[in-house]
Amino acid sequence: MVSQRSILALLIIQDVSYGRIQDRTPGKGYDRVLKLTIAIKAWAFALGLGYALIDKIYLGSGLTMTRKQRDEVESTIPKEERQDHPLLRRVPVPWVTYSCLTLLAGFVVTAWTLFFLGLAS
Repeated sequence: MVSQRSILALLIIQDVSYGRIQDRTPGKGYDRVLKLTIAIKAWAFALGLGYALIDKIYLGSGLTMTRKQRDEVESTIPKEERQDHPLLRRVPVPWVTYSCLTLLAGFVVTAWTLFFLGLAS
């Protein structure tokens, strides 16, 4: 669960960003703000579909199960098949881990750069 403080901080950042974008729009309209919001929501939708597909294909629907359902499925899996079952298989893939960490670091650096460029102008 996300804390209320985190949500409040994100809303403040969003509000300040939208105000800055609106100030730079010719005529101070909402055109660019709406385009950004639509792009963010479209990206979130695409991520949601990606998570659902990954869950279904690679994780044995473990993300969408309740704890009770997961315990029931685990109890039906024979001990010799536990290593191969998609719900219980935990094999880290190094290139995926490094790619995600690099992407996360790029997002953080980009966010701070845009923040400081926004302050400077």
